[in-house]
Amino acid sequence: MVIFLSYIERVTYWYIKRAVLGGLATLSEKRFVFFLFVSLLSIFGSTILTVLDLTTLPLFQFIINLETVAAIIFVIVGVMALVLKRTMIRIILTILLLLLLLIGLYTVQILSIPFQAFASACFYGWILILNISTFSAVRNFIAGWSGRIVSFGKPKDAILFEWPIKIIAILSIAGFFILGFGFLIGYGSSPDFISGISGIVAWSICVVIIFWWIKKSNNDVFASIIGIFFIFVVYHLALCIWNGIGSGTGSLAVDAIFIAVGTLYAVQGLCRRLAPVNEQKVGEEKSNWEDGSVIALLGTVLGYHAFIVNSITSGQSTRALIYSFHQLSILFDAIILAGCVLLFATSLRFRNYVSRTPGPKSLVKDLVSFIKERDLKSFLEDMLDRAKNDAEVKKQELVAALDQLKSRAKKKLNSWTKKEDKETSDS
Repeated sequence: MVIFLSYIERVTYWYIKRAVLGGLATLSEKRFVFFLFVSLLSIFGSTILTVLDLTTLPLFQFIINLETVAAIIFVIVGVMALVLKRTMIRIILTILLLLLLLIGLYTVQILSIPFQAFASACFYGWILILNISTFSAVRNFIAGWSGRIVSFGKPKDAILFEWPIKIIAILSIAGFFILGFGFLIGYGSSPDFISGISGIVAWSICVVIIFWWIKKSNNDVFASIIGIFFIFVVYHLALCIWNGIGSGTGSLAVDAIFIAVGTLYAVQGLCRRLAPVNEQKVGEEKSNWEDGSVIALLGTVLGYHAFIVNSITSGQSTRALIYSFHQLSILFDAIILAGCVLLFATSLRFRNYVSRTPGPKSLVKDLVSFIKERDLKSFLEDMLDRAKNDAEVKKQELVAALDQLKSRAKKKLNSWTKKEDKETSDS
């Protein structure tokens, strides 16, 4: 059943399906099912008990300890995946380490300190990974054939969605100044100042590229990537301000969706990026790099979530955590944008990465493979009918022009004949 009306809608759906739902399909594979089960059990269990205010139950303490311990063990097992080539061995080692460290955590309370420190590091690390994944998603869409199709008809010296992005960029500077210098009027703090300055840096980079640099370079791909990525910076700014002046509860669901989508995209991105390495291997060794990266990523997500839950149960408000998330995101996004400009100027490899698009042959090949055979046949038949109709119209226009020319010639000939007859009769 076709539910999409145009090929642009199909392109968007195809990209989301490959980039996001592909990550879910990867996590559902046999090699990741155990790690996914532990992750979902601890995340949903601790979240539900926290929402129901049942954090005093022994079950909650067990689940949060399981999540904290699993975070660091997943990272360790992920790193060791190059040596542990069989999935069953990884699972057995993970279970043994989980039992050992859980027993140690219950008997030696001081062990909770390094685990909490690791969860804190995961909080910052996952925010960085999430924002890098956002940039990668924007780049892959704009520089891929899907972005090229959406960009058809756009001038070479203009970015995709140019005027909406330019208007947002012009208006957003006021928000960054309010966030950064709000302490002058009794609003804000030192982290706000850092985030505001970072936002102004990101804004400056974006404005220079989309207003001035693109006119000189005609590199619409890189400029479009920067412009669209800047929209996410403004998104973090808006939710910073919203959480600063309001309750902030309305953005919690949006953030949860954003984080879930980012996780699935990061998983899919790792698998796709490591595919060329894996193809050189055979048998079960094929996915060692891929498996290790995905397991370590799940460990980082668990550490991030454990830090959030521990902070809430320790008395920190959800609003403050959301606020910190968006503050750090603005800082990391500014660093990403500055790093992109520096790498673009110094690295040919990176310049090709953010500028090179599929060639015409590849574009046509992918487009034809994307279009269903039935639709392609219908499309070609429609083009043939249009060509026939155009030819018929041209033929009719030519016949009409010839008839008009004959009529004019006949009138002119009659006029000359009458003039000659008159001259003859006068003479």
